[in-house]
Amino acid sequence: MPQQKELGLAQIKDVAQKAEQAAEQTLQVAQQIYSQATAAALSEAEQQVEDLQNQIKQAQQKTEDLKQEIKSQSESTQS
Repeated sequence: MPQQKELGLAQIKDVAQKAEQAAEQTLQVAQQIYSQATAAALSEAEQQVEDLQNQIKQAQQKTEDLKQEIKSQSESTQS
């Protein structure tokens, strides 16, 4: 009987170690996924910022074009 008890404890210890290893691997995978997701989100945010900056530049250019057009029309009506 004591030998069976020792065998049972050894098996429990082995299973516990394997469970701990599996938990550590799961944590590592979760950290990798989190890192990749964070990087992807950051990349997406950077792209959106770039798009917005381009839209702002286009709006500024249109504003300048309209100012020139108004100035040009104003000058032509004055002469």
